[in-house]
Amino acid sequence: MQQRLLSAEEIASQAGMRIPFLRLPDAHDVFAHRAQRLRALAAGHAAGAYLDFVACVADAQQRALAETSPPPAVDARELQQAQQHGFPPLRAAGSALLPAWQDTLRDIVDGLPAGLPPAVHAATQRLKAMPADALELQAHRLMSGISVGLDNALAPFVGAALQVYYTQRVLALPAEAFNPTHAPSLCPCCGSHPVASVVHIGGDAAGLRYLQCSLCSAQWHMVRIKCARCQSTKGIAYYAVDVAGRAAHEHAVMAEGCSECGSYTKIVYMNRDAAVDPCADDLASLALDLLMHDRDYQRWGVNLMLLQGDPDDVHDEVGDARQASPTAQVAATSLPFAPEVSP
Repeated sequence: MQQRLLSAEEIASQAGMRIPFLRLPDAHDVFAHRAQRLRALAAGHAAGAYLDFVACVADAQQRALAETSPPPAVDARELQQAQQHGFPPLRAAGSALLPAWQDTLRDIVDGLPAGLPPAVHAATQRLKAMPADALELQAHRLMSGISVGLDNALAPFVGAALQVYYTQRVLALPAEAFNPTHAPSLCPCCGSHPVASVVHIGGDAAGLRYLQCSLCSAQWHMVRIKCARCQSTKGIAYYAVDVAGRAAHEHAVMAEGCSECGSYTKIVYMNRDAAVDPCADDLASLALDLLMHDRDYQRWGVNLMLLQGDPDDVHDEVGDARQASPTAQVAATSLPFAPEVSP
């Protein structure tokens, strides 16, 4: 007689355990761990120079997070309204940004090491010279998924500053501010897309799958073998790039494809590599994106360190820009060491 194996969620439920819904980032090492993972992945990687560059950015992000003053408290009435209507307490897309995020942006740029390629230096100098309203426009395009008018060369720096800004704002909120929302596929803290999901080891989250926010790094629980986009439990399949001598169940990074909606989200497994980081491992597995593209799946996850824009239209107003699909194609930045991948 065949017996179905129980999922980690079913085991926890039968044991009377309460599954933690939300895991907030650790302010002490959220970006430091990412930098460490990026450098480990960069060794011998075809896109190693780019991974090392993003590691430098992550180092600067960690310093900025530690040194930036706490943001003003969110209005209690706004928090109450968000809870009543099932909205995240901080809605990134379309919301006004406090001026402090641009100070963080400059701190990150100033914190980059010397010796980066001249084109990177030119991009950072251009960024420093941009008026505040132009930077604000780039930020809102980035958070809203608008690709037309998004400046490719500046997007990683703008995205890095916004990640620090929203991570800090989320960490400043009280625990009771966070609840499941009406959009389980989006971050319950800031409403942004996930970058990927991660299966944890150890503690009360062992064996559980969490989606990680591409913006604030918060993680929220979603049962395994369930589409992160449409919530379907049908037509789920897992894909990995063939590596000689490695069995399917040994891959630390895989793509979870859904035939119901035609999308995929990457999933990283800590039980296969305890050092995985959703953002870092996503950047280092672009060949997997090409594999899924060839199978006509569209990407649901978003990585702010590797986005596609249309530099020929950088002066369009947001209201006139085309809304880009969040399932953006694998893209190369205009930085001099843009990653090159092959299937």
